[in-house]
Amino acid sequence: MIYQLIKYSTIRLSQKLPEYKRFLHEKIDFSAKLIGLIGARGAGKSTLVLQYLKNLDIPKDQFLYISCDHPLIASKTLQRVS
Repeated sequence: MIYQLIKYSTIRLSQKLPEYKRFLHEKIDFSAKLIGLIGARGAGKSTLVLQYLKNLDIPKDQFLYISCDHPLIASKTLQRVS
């Protein structure tokens, strides 16, 4: 399962994203240990996170983007992702 998630993460991070930043981008403390984003589908939560991750100055293989509505994850808890 983890290899499929790594592939998914790599694909999502290679996709083109909008240039503009969501209004919350400047208000979020990305140094926090946990950040929760809630909102309706299509509100821009994933876009905001992906924009942040793409701009990190660390190798892309040092983190994993997981969407909790991905079919591999939807039926599991985050603790069981391995």
